[in-house]
Amino acid sequence: MRMDLIFVLLLALSSCVNARIFYFIPEHKNWTEAQTYCRLHRTDLATADDQMDYDELLKAIPKDFTDYVWFGLYRTDGTAPWVWSDQSKSVFRSWGIGQPNNSGGAQFCVGASPTGPWNDLECTYQLASVCYTDREDTDGEGNDRRYKAFLENPPRWKCFPGEDSSKGE
Repeated sequence: MRMDLIFVLLLALSSCVNARIFYFIPEHKNWTEAQTYCRLHRTDLATADDQMDYDELLKAIPKDFTDYVWFGLYRTDGTAPWVWSDQSKSVFRSWGIGQPNNSGGAQFCVGASPTGPWNDLECTYQLASVCYTDREDTDGEGNDRRYKAFLENPPRWKCFPGEDSSKGE
């Protein structure tokens, strides 16, 4: 009984911890350039699984920033379903009033307002963006790149004070 209670408590506490760390990228890029940047330097453009996740994403945006920012929701054409850049299965949405509206027939990417609501926008707009890394991957390089970097640059061990660590043995 006691172990069941501890398990339930740990499960409840773990759901309160955001699994992602969000990073505001101030350089203005189109959506595809922002996605490429995030994939090179972090994990991907930001994804929000629920309102709590989205609130954390918004906290990454500086308080004095007032323009939309790119994050990871997009579609391939005006009738295609909205999908996340990282292919996650989240169905969370936070559209502004009257959105998405595909104004002009070419709004296939989503911008987030620093005040919260989402707007579908043309992917060619130049905006800042929000990237993410998984909390377990705080170096922002993704697991494959982390292992590759480890193999290319093995650590130099230093076990005792004064020992030469350049030998790598």
